Amino acid sequence: MKSHPDTDPYRSRLTSSAFDRALLFDGLRVEELDALFRANGERPNWKAIARRGPIQASIKGDSQANLAEIKAQTQPRSLSGGVAHLASDHVGAVELDADHNFDERLLPEPMNLLFAQQWARLGLFPLHAAALRWQGHGILLLGDQGAGKSSLILAALSQGAEVISDDWLLIGSHNDEIRAERLRQFLMFRPGRTWDRFRDGFGKRFENRVEPAPDNQNSIRRIPDGRLVHCIAENDPHYPEWTSLNRCLVLRAPNDIKSTNPSEQKRPERSTLEPVNQSTLLAALIEAAMPILMTQRFSAERDRLFKQFQALASQLSARQAISGLDLIENPTTVMDRLFG
Repeated sequence: MKSHPDTDPYRSRLTSSAFDRALLFDGLRVEELDALFRANGERPNWKAIARRGPIQASIKGDSQANLAEIKAQTQPRSLSGGVAHLASDHVGAVELDADHNFDERLLPEPMNLLFAQQWARLGLFPLHAAALRWQGHGILLLGDQGAGKSSLILAALSQGAEVISDDWLLIGSHNDEIRAERLRQFLMFRPGRTWDRFRDGFGKRFENRVEPAPDNQNSIRRIPDGRLVHCIAENDPHYPEWTSLNRCLVLRAPNDIKSTNPSEQKRPERSTLEPVNQSTLLAALIEAAMPILMTQRFSAERDRLFKQFQALASQLSARQAISGLDLIENPTTVMDRLFG
């Protein structure tokens, strides 16, 4: 993802590298747009942005519209942090609440929906999933929180895999090729047994660089809730912006998990691998997307996204798995079996 300025300082553009498509924003400066997807600099001041006025989002070919015109053709949806004015296949806008107590590390809910709906107008969709390249294969990892996506990403990093993202991807087709592009320029992990096992190799990976990372942005730091954030350097070859996809692994949490803390979950000794049918894969894709975009209210977006989901389910070689403790002891062997 690349942010670009406009002639107006309060207009900006977000361009996808994998799909050569762009979203246009009125009401966001380019540095504010850029900061939405990074964790190594100053975060957007949402209260100040809210006081400045509404934020509009559109795609190429849309006619310019003011807020009154948008409101006349859309339906308001109240969310935490403000109101989104959206209608199927239409320019959208959000009005943020200047009195809301924003978490500056997170995208406000109205903005999150605005982004997703506008990308969906282009036939692309943000997905709560991870992606990596392993031995020539582009692999999509699906699974609920606690299913083991981060553990697999950590193990993969330690074994030399190329990681696109551990969370939040933009998925779609380009020239009949299914692609996944990362939406945020950082990875996020929780301390625990998996982190303790792979942290040394993770660090050495960067100490052994032939050349320093551009702008020296590779770093790991702890945020207030205890999680560890790794900021990705620009143009780092270990973290390509996107990958084509040809395989998918649907991760399931063990049935005996009783804790909501992933670091305390009871994992089986051995990772298991099973076939998965297209209906299960479709259900996992829909669950990882933004459900409201699959409703009648957004009929045009729903039709485009369901077409993409069907393409993924029919074209990707997919299986389902439960990752076990053997991933910690023999990561390469387990990943060869899961991803092979």
